[in-house]
Amino acid sequence: MKKVLFLDIDDVLNCTADFKDAYSEMKKGGSGECSGRFVIGKRFGNTPVSVEKIDRLKLIVKETNCDIVGISSWFTLDNDHKEVSELFGINIMEQGSNCFG
Repeated sequence: MKKVLFLDIDDVLNCTADFKDAYSEMKKGGSGECSGRFVIGKRFGNTPVSVEKIDRLKLIVKETNCDIVGISSWFTLDNDHKEVSELFGINIMEQGSNCFG
């Protein structure tokens, strides 16, 4: 039987502390990504996502050989899973319909 991970992003791969750290970097003139600690979902409200948490997700996927289905508000348009896959450097197979986090 194939394992499936249902992925929500907000408050899972990012949190309030991530927002504060990334926006603090941006106020100092950085992009929020300059430290390599965050990727910024520019089409997703310039939302910072922790690279450390993305790396943890990648490890879970590697160790469990699971597929990922996006169920977050980040997955509201038809091809959002492809855009998020590229942003995170991980394969998100599909997205749940009418799932808004």
